[in-house]
Amino acid sequence: MSKRSSIIKQFALYLLLACLFFTSANAAEANNETVFFESGAEYIGEVIFGSLPHGRGTVVWPDGASYDGEFFNGMLHGKGTLTYDNEDVYTGDFSYGYRSGKGTMTFANGDTYTGEWSADMMHGNGKYTFKAPDPARPKKNDVYSGAWCFNMMHGKGTYTYANGKSQSGYWLKNQYMGSKLTNEIKAALKEWK
Repeated sequence: MSKRSSIIKQFALYLLLACLFFTSANAAEANNETVFFESGAEYIGEVIFGSLPHGRGTVVWPDGASYDGEFFNGMLHGKGTLTYDNEDVYTGDFSYGYRSGKGTMTFANGDTYTGEWSADMMHGNGKYTFKAPDPARPKKNDVYSGAWCFNMMHGKGTYTYANGKSQSGYWLKNQYMGSKLTNEIKAALKEWK
């Protein structure tokens, strides 16, 4: 082994040990702080730079909305549960402040969506269950399973009605287009994505 290789390996080992030391030191310092923001929001959880939410925590906004989960540099990032002021509840993945990844939204009206999200929108594959119209028959719901694009049924999917009948095929901006993928449907789907 050359002297230069030896020095590089020693330096790399030094950097590794320094990173481990500082990571351990920061982990030991991680404690819950309570932070009040000018907006009226209150945060309790891990912080960096004295008041920036980073790590695990809970924030409650003045309108009653709240979030319990992971933060990164002050943004909702990682896994968490966001409860809106209208009582909609989203549990799942967040990325830089947006619902992104996989998650479940339970709407205050009783509807639910479980699936993929991107930039705060149902986008990708997912299952939307509409609230049963008859409270005496709560298991009889309309359900759409399939592709979503910008909060709309868009692409291949199946819509099953409460009466058991279903439509499988292609959807374009929430409209059923048919069971066969024609060139016209293919062009429309491609154009809108």
